[in-house]
Amino acid sequence: LLAATTAGMTFFFAWTMFDTPKKADGTPRRRDGNWGHTAIDFGGQWLMGRMLALGLGQHLYHRDYLREVVQEAYPPEDEIPPEERSEEEKQIHDAENMMAWLMGRDDSTSNPRVGGALYPPIHALFMAPLGSLRPAPAYRVQQVLGILLALFAGGGICLLSEGRIWWPVGVLAVLLYPGFASALNLGQNSIWMLTLLIWGWVLMAHNWPICGGLLWGLLAFKPVWAAAFFLVPLLTRRWRVCLAMLGTGLGLAVATLPFVGWRSWLEWLQVGHQASLLYATNWNWVMLSRDLVNIPRRWLIDFHADDTLDHSLAATVMGWGLLLAVVAGTAALCIARKEQSRALTGPPAAFVILGAWMSCYHFMYYDVLLTALPVALLVTEPRRYLQPVLVAVGTVPEEMRKSGLAQSYEPGLDATGPAASALLPIGEQNLCVRNSMTLTLIALLAMSDLLLPALGIEVSISAPALKHLPIPLPITYSTAYDGTPWPTFFVFALWLWCGWLWLTHESRIRAIQENSERGRSPYC
Repeated sequence: LLAATTAGMTFFFAWTMFDTPKKADGTPRRRDGNWGHTAIDFGGQWLMGRMLALGLGQHLYHRDYLREVVQEAYPPEDEIPPEERSEEEKQIHDAENMMAWLMGRDDSTSNPRVGGALYPPIHALFMAPLGSLRPAPAYRVQQVLGILLALFAGGGICLLSEGRIWWPVGVLAVLLYPGFASALNLGQNSIWMLTLLIWGWVLMAHNWPICGGLLWGLLAFKPVWAAAFFLVPLLTRRWRVCLAMLGTGLGLAVATLPFVGWRSWLEWLQVGHQASLLYATNWNWVMLSRDLVNIPRRWLIDFHADDTLDHSLAATVMGWGLLLAVVAGTAALCIARKEQSRALTGPPAAFVILGAWMSCYHFMYYDVLLTALPVALLVTEPRRYLQPVLVAVGTVPEEMRKSGLAQSYEPGLDATGPAASALLPIGEQNLCVRNSMTLTLIALLAMSDLLLPALGIEVSISAPALKHLPIPLPITYSTAYDGTPWPTFFVFALWLWCGWLWLTHESRIRAIQENSERGRSPYC
């Protein structure tokens, strides 16, 4: 009942999120009533499918052809009537907005004028069915599919936990996970990728590595994510998964050639190069992104200065250094613990997948949803998190200090542990419940998306000493979506914590065995 209610509320809010205000007579200001399909988040994807559906795949990245299709798809008749527009609104039109968001420029001297969406031709192949529809109904179909995929992804989580996480609980977790609501509102494809990741992992866990690799290979419609998650089978030595991913990606690329030709692939690389230059200096993309490369740019770049590119170079070096550090740390631990790196659940599996997620070159706030897989792998045995861990805390009585107990803790090279007879008596007043760091970090991650943006907190820091640094002042921290990337910080902390648990796993088991041999309780 809770899962069904949450799904209904989430779907309702997504369906009405971009409804236009109504006039006094109750009719919407826009004739079509909703502008969600006009945003670049869905419109850019739909446009690629539309080009293929119209047989214009050879011109997938030609702005002249794109403009004709966009103008036909977004007619002024669907907008606010001219007589009801304000002075600012008279200059705003859906088709012009879409063309402005697409890469490339109409005043370019190149012929053809190359530009368009950032997706490769494979994405056009996937979106062709929706491209056969008008943008407004296609947007609605995408939202319906998003809810259905959440149900499917929740079933995959149930299978990964061997039924310990019930299917409705898994569905509820996906619906409430950071990034899902944003992706559903915008008609984005994050839930598609999460479903592929979860069910690919399910197949790997059930000894179907090639089938799992085939599903993960479908991520080629967003190559930055395919490259990032390719690290997982590569570092864990799942060679059949690697081959299946490579074969699937290559097969999809070949399948596009009859529709788009090989020149479209070269033009896509050109569009990608344009975007990579814009990533470094565009305020909107930097602030809404959640990747490691863009973190330093938030505070090191003055987006209004003429020398933005000079500042961007230093910030880019720092960002790439952060990303490479995560990749190196993930690879080092996988190499040091080869056999454990192949674990399908628990901290090792979560550590590797979180490291792969952070290795992605560029992604936006709704792509935090993809971390739902490694988080689910951490809690596949929920009962262990429901059992309180008791910790004894107390002050050593003075009479026990005189017995020589304190000498065992004095600094020295030959220090030895206290004898078993020197154990302290434990009373109820000494017992505390240890908090779960894992659950705390997961809760903070959820709050960073579900609660913090609604609070709208912003803190600015400035000081005379900071004026000598090449940093734009004031330094601002915010809970808004276009503010501080708190979800990335919490994911990074969770990655470190999983690595620590993995490293100390054997030592904890050894300590418990030693205490048991000495006749001690392993929890004292």
